[in-house]
Amino acid sequence: MDGRKTHRWQFILFLTVIMVMFVVSVIVLSAKNNVNVLFSPETYEELFGTDTEETDKKPEETDAVTDKAETETEETEETDKAETDETTETTEQETEQTEPPIETDPPSNNTDEPVPPPVQNTDGYIIPPSQRTEPAFNGKISEYAVSQSDRADDSFFDNALFIGDSRTQAIQNSKAFKNSAFFAYQGLNTITAMKSPFVVENDEELMLVDALARHPEYKKIYVCFGINDFWFTESAFREKYSLLIDAIKSAASPDAQIYMYAVAPVLDGMQKSSSGLNNHKMVKFNQIACEIAQSRGVKFVDVSEAFIKEDGFRYLTKNESPDGVHLNHAQVAMICEYLRTHT
Repeated sequence: MDGRKTHRWQFILFLTVIMVMFVVSVIVLSAKNNVNVLFSPETYEELFGTDTEETDKKPEETDAVTDKAETETEETEETDKAETDETTETTEQETEQTEPPIETDPPSNNTDEPVPPPVQNTDGYIIPPSQRTEPAFNGKISEYAVSQSDRADDSFFDNALFIGDSRTQAIQNSKAFKNSAFFAYQGLNTITAMKSPFVVENDEELMLVDALARHPEYKKIYVCFGINDFWFTESAFREKYSLLIDAIKSAASPDAQIYMYAVAPVLDGMQKSSSGLNNHKMVKFNQIACEIAQSRGVKFVDVSEAFIKEDGFRYLTKNESPDGVHLNHAQVAMICEYLRTHT
């Protein structure tokens, strides 16, 4: 009887041990699936030899999260790129608006071919007098301008030098002043006149100041700029033209008389175009040139007076210009005659 009781207690103890082991196994398996709740990462790694980061998520969940993160990163990069492209495009558009395209360096070879006009000469650009917005100038741009004098003989210009652009070349080609010298180049402006070797002598390209230093015999120097500076602001034109006149005065003969003469107008109505070249701006530039001349003690000849029409405005008609900018032979002769009578 005692022996049976002993075996029974042994059997109960055995079942108890089995149940305890089962419970422990369940707890262990649960702990492996929820390690962050039951154990610290260090304890879990010590017990099971596995990094907790490997069991935090199922492989499918990990891949999904990774794919989602990569997608969000790509979308962010594309958004940033789009914003960058938009900013770049806006900057380029602003640059194009503030800086009109123009060649600042003349071509390597001189040519007498006319410069392409900045706008087309069409009837659509002609503005009737009643619709003009620029003021009329019936008198002198300034009282400082040279007054009318007795007509000078062409020998007066025998020791003269003309510096300028294609309009100055037109005076050269007209043979009005046969014994005058010309340092002229199409498209020249107040910047390229200082920085480009546009004077060619004996196949040698010279800077303007170097060419002037070689020729102290030039006693009258006529200078005209502005038509190719139309894209400058008024302050920039004043600065560049002042520097150019100072350089000419320093390099020329000390007893040379310098004449700055006004830019002739362009086609009536060009202010309707978007190029920025118009008669209103040319009047402003001529006023600035006259002020520079007065401050430097040189003469200013307002040849634009020769183009004042009966309505009091200064402009070219379609019959006076082949392209709205350059002058016909008769208009070139008008400039030469004005220079003869304003010495």
